[in-house]
Amino acid sequence: MLLTEHGRGDSKFSVLEQLGGPAERRRDGTARAWACDPPLDVDELNVIAVRYLPDERTSWAPDEAFAHDGQITKHPIRVLTLAALAPRPGQRLWDVGAGSGAIAVQWCRSWPGCTAVAFERDERRRRNIGFNAAAFGVSVDVRGDAPDAFDDAARPSVIFLGGGVTQPGLLEACLDSLPAGGNLVANAVTVESEAALAHAYSRLGGELRRFQHYLGEPLGGFTGWRPQLPVTQWSVTKR
Repeated sequence: MLLTEHGRGDSKFSVLEQLGGPAERRRDGTARAWACDPPLDVDELNVIAVRYLPDERTSWAPDEAFAHDGQITKHPIRVLTLAALAPRPGQRLWDVGAGSGAIAVQWCRSWPGCTAVAFERDERRRRNIGFNAAAFGVSVDVRGDAPDAFDDAARPSVIFLGGGVTQPGLLEACLDSLPAGGNLVANAVTVESEAALAHAYSRLGGELRRFQHYLGEPLGGFTGWRPQLPVTQWSVTKR
């Protein structure tokens, strides 16, 4: 159970019982299988050999694994965003302005019991979110435009605002919906949305970061660095 709860459910192990005795026995399994259906007849005299393996659900999927129209939090920023969201088992994420739903999908894969509600105004993108969730074997509750669709949605533990930062009232609605102690993380790529996050930071505190990364690409017979769009990120814990 402990291995599964800490993202090591795919770890293989062997239980060696009564070694050297007439009832010596070896049984093999995985942490997840035994957590779901533990055997009841394991001898008290045993040795357990464990081969630690990462749980497949925690692996980071590349951008091309998602159906999207360009509105996707790119892989390097997705990793940083999930780190800021800090998922824990059983928590629910609201992915507001979800785009492809990559954050929601990755959230659901992070820990057992993690769930997500994705809010997206564009119908085609909502279909992409549903497709991506099904492709990764997770369940994401896909809803319409925020904040109108907030009312009857299951309450969040954490909120990610990936689009609509400059939409009047949306940031405030997200904060109002967040429980005390919950985290809100918002990303911005435009000057206007960056200004909105800077203003929120000046009022409410939290942490304000700016990320810039480069990709190595062919340049003639050499390799050059191509800058990617910088991303400003604001994260805050509601008091």
